[in-house]
Order: sequence, then C-alpha cells, then structure tokens
Amino acid sequence: MNTVKSNRECVTFPPADSAIPAGPEADRLRSGPVSASPQTTWPDLLTEAELIDFLRIREVCGEADPANVIENLKRTRPLPCLYISRKPLYPLADIREWVSEQTKVHS
Repeated sequence: MNTVKSNRECVTFPPADSAIPAGPEADRLRSGPVSASPQTTWPDLLTEAELIDFLRIREVCGEADPANVIENLKRTRPLPCLYISRKPLYPLADIREWVSEQTKVHS
C-alpha cells in the first residue's frame, strides 16, 4: 500500500498493480488524494482551494468552475481577501463573518 500524507489527512491507496474497477469511481481512485470532506479543522488563512471546500462550492454549484464562482463573489459581494505574493488568501474568521452577514442580508 502507498500512503500519502498531507497537513490535513492521510490517505492509503492500493498498489498500482491491484485491480481497480472501471467507471467514474475508478477515475476518482486513480486521481490521487482527495480533500477530507467534511474537514473539521481549517487554517486561519484559507487558500482558494480550501475556500472552495469550506463554502462547498462544488456541491452547491455542480458543474460550474469553482474558481469562477469565487471570482464572481469577489466582484459582486465584498468577499474578504488579502494577497500575499500575488496569491489570494482568505481569513477564516472574516469568511465566517461574511457568510453570517450574507445570510442576514438575503433571508
């Protein structure tokens, strides 16, 4: 067995020569580690990929490109974001507050 470790999870994969059934599930298994879902701990500053997981963009928007959804939220609503070395980072506390404010505004 091959084990892949990251800062959020430890995923074990079967050996490459083991039989994996055909179909969509096989494609998912061959694609490598997936994020832990639902994730129970989050860093104080989220990357765009972590923000997509945190907001469950893929579940909510289905086939839409998650990065486009985030860009749209930054344009149309004041999505909290800061840039470090030209990379967008999203403060978790501000994102939680933003979600709460958006819920109050649109309910």
